Amino acid sequence: MHVHRLMAIVRRKLAPFGSLVLCAGILGAGSQAHGASLPVECGSVITRSVTLQSDIGPCPGDGLVVAASGISINLNGYRIFASQRAHVGLRLEEVGTVTVKGGTVDGFDTGVLVVGGLSNTISHMTVQNNRFGIRVDNAESSSHRIEKNLATRNRLIGIMVRRFVSGATISKNTSSQNAGFGIVVDGGSAFNVIAGNEAFENGDVGIELRTKGLSFTRTT
Repeated sequence: MHVHRLMAIVRRKLAPFGSLVLCAGILGAGSQAHGASLPVECGSVITRSVTLQSDIGPCPGDGLVVAASGISINLNGYRIFASQRAHVGLRLEEVGTVTVKGGTVDGFDTGVLVVGGLSNTISHMTVQNNRFGIRVDNAESSSHRIEKNLATRNRLIGIMVRRFVSGATISKNTSSQNAGFGIVVDGGSAFNVIAGNEAFENGDVGIELRTKGLSFTRTT
């Protein structure tokens, strides 16, 4: 008898604490949901490192715009694809030490565009069915690295290094079945390294250097 009365008293005393524990659990769950990463979608402006969890597209404009330095964009095997060939799949303008890797960019005017900036790395990407696969522009003393990518079935050029680009390394890429050129390094660029690339079954020249006598290092 005394035991039953004692247990009843204990249950009454602990009941408020049970409610507090339950409320704490609900608040914790709400805080976790609030702190979850926002979805990455067509046109997202990226300011922190992201790893994709699904394909992105079809995109009517740019795919992703990278707007911060020192971050990584891991496509994680997924694809960014366009609804029309008029925009850019991955745009990096005036950012530095950004790494883009590990997925496919499909059907844009330019698959990956790097303008200016310092020490960005584009690697292990497949760029296909764009007009330009990868394009680097207006980047002096850049130290950009374009390496171990596949540029294929693009309508004009697989990998393009435009004028006023210097200090870039284009290495160990495969550029094949592009309607025009495989890899082009334009006139006005200097001190770039083209190393260990393969270019075959392109509609025009596999690798073309248009530097017109300016200092240029090419290794194979």
